[in-house]
Formats: sequence, C-alpha cells, structure tokens
Amino acid sequence: PGAGYGVSSQSYGKQIPVQGGYALAGFWWRVLGYIIDSIIVGVVNGILTAGLNAGINSQLERYLLELLDSLADPTVPPPDLPVGLMQALGTLALITTVLWMAYRTILIGTMNATLGQKICGLRVAKLGDEQLQSVGWTAAIIRGGVGAIIYQIVGFLAQITVLFLDRKQTLPDLLSKTVVVNTREAV
Repeated sequence: PGAGYGVSSQSYGKQIPVQGGYALAGFWWRVLGYIIDSIIVGVVNGILTAGLNAGINSQLERYLLELLDSLADPTVPPPDLPVGLMQALGTLALITTVLWMAYRTILIGTMNATLGQKICGLRVAKLGDEQLQSVGWTAAIIRGGVGAIIYQIVGFLAQITVLFLDRKQTLPDLLSKTVVVNTREAV
C-alpha cells in the first residue's frame, strides 16, 4: 500500500481499504452518485438545448419518413443523412460534454464532490491525504475533464475498474491521483 493508504479489518475478517478514517467508496455507491448526477445534468442540459433538440427531432422525423418511403418503393433511392442533422447532433454532443466537464470540475474543485456524490456521502480526496483536504483545481480539472469525456463515451461502465483495483479507482482517479471515500463508513 502507498502512503496514506491503509487497510482496516472489519467484521468477518474482511479487509477494507481506507483513507482518512473512511472506507473507499465501492462500485454501487459510485454508480448511484453517477445516476443522480446524470439526472441533474440531464435536466440542465434539456433546458439549455431545448431548441436544438426540437430541431433534431424534426429533422430526424423527416429523414425517417423519407427512409420508410424508400424502403416501401424500390424505385425511390434511400435518402442521404442530412448534413444539418449531423451538425446538430455534433453540437448537442459538444454542449453536453462541456456541461459535464464544467459541472464535475467546478463541484469537485469547490466541494470535493459532485452533488450526486454528496447525496451518497462520497467525497473525492487526494491519494494518500489522510487529512482529506481540498483536492485542488489541478486534480479537479483532470478528474472533471477526463471523467466527463469517458462518461460520455461509456457511461457508468467507466466505474468498472473500481471492482478490480485495490484503491477502488476509476481512470479519472488514476490520472488525477485521487480516490473517493465513503463518509458514511468510518473505520
């Protein structure tokens, strides 16, 4: 184990990785925090992109109707995917990713946790910091930015490494040298 990283025994002889007097957060607590964060960001994103989403839905509906017509009549060629639709989808993906980056970075930088993590009793800490001080903006930017991109691509599956690594870290944790502790499980 690295500096500041300990293992505490608990009932039934089970070894629990700890930091700062708390157990490291497990997979399901982290997934629950991610789901709560997804709802929060999804609502904000939906409000910010309502007009864009309406345009996407309209273009997609027209495209699908043209595609169905071409499938029903072999003499009608299949339509090309509208460039405007592809541009709108790219813009939506960019807005969503930037929103996730800002949400994660600002909250981790100011509160050491996202709102979903706070609700679940989780807290981000620098690896080895037994005092659980602020992680700082560098770690928040790395963890927030990398995490936002990874979570946009694979969703909660980004948490899967928590099941296999001793320090229960995700890729953003590894890159930012952080861990997540469960403040509801003092050891």
